Amino acid sequence: MTARTMAAGLALVLALAAAPVQAQPAHGDAQRLEALTALARENGVALYCRHLDHVQDVKAAVTAVVPPLPAYGAAFERGTDRGFLDAGGGRLSCPDRAGMAARVEAAVHRLQKAFADQ
Repeated sequence: MTARTMAAGLALVLALAAAPVQAQPAHGDAQRLEALTALARENGVALYCRHLDHVQDVKAAVTAVVPPLPAYGAAFERGTDRGFLDAGGGRLSCPDRAGMAARVEAAVHRLQKAFADQ
């Protein structure tokens, strides 16, 4: 993992956590948190597997769709950590580029659907 990639990931987490619009996500937000966490897990896998183009796709989707709330930033960080550790620990294998693209695309679609009413 390069310093640039780490800096981009840190910038995303800080952007989500640093500018809260409200203190917590809206009531009944489990679906949004699940979709965000699922995309974050794919981000962690992409980071570990060095699919950095897909890391950028995740960053673009999250910053375009997700409101900058601390709870969302924390969920994204936890999900990214879990995906990275699962891939690094051998619980997940690294997909090829096409497989990673399909996984990220599906997770982005789920995220967009979960946040569509905002």
